[in-house]
Amino acid sequence: MLINKYKSRGFSMLEVLVTLVIILIGVLGVAGMQMLAINNTQIARTHSLAAILASSLAAEMQVNEPYWSTSVTSTAVVGFNNKDWTNTTLGDSVLNGLRSNCMDVSCIPTAMAAYDLKTWGANVATLLPGGAAKVICRGAIPNICTISVTWKEKNVALHNTPAGASVNGPLATGTNPSQSYTTFVSIN
Repeated sequence: MLINKYKSRGFSMLEVLVTLVIILIGVLGVAGMQMLAINNTQIARTHSLAAILASSLAAEMQVNEPYWSTSVTSTAVVGFNNKDWTNTTLGDSVLNGLRSNCMDVSCIPTAMAAYDLKTWGANVATLLPGGAAKVICRGAIPNICTISVTWKEKNVALHNTPAGASVNGPLATGTNPSQSYTTFVSIN
């Protein structure tokens, strides 16, 4: 039986092309999963930083018990992404007006609270994208204070959506939703 050698030559080339297409689809799938893994790692990092920052302020508040144990405050903390605590703005006009660097000089409890909030606000703005914060204390004994940190979080899209198609959820389109972390601290 004679086999036509020209027909078998084209068949091998077709097999190689199909194999390359299958491998390419697999590699693209792995690359997409890697992109999502990196994005999720960044999101987890930001959530951890927010928790650490809130816990840090809670510890500073407990150390400065003479001020925070009876303080009635609701202050927004707006830092700037330059690590300079003097540019941080506090919603409380009394605290905002204080400018003592309590690392260099001994401070009264009110000045220490202002310094702590301003340095903390600068760290929030520097470490969290679009970071801002708010501290609310009710003033009773024990004083319960709420520390809230918010930031913008970039999500990577899971897939490209055709024009005009409707999609649901923040991961479907690659949005920048606002996230928040809240913790409570009790100061006796």
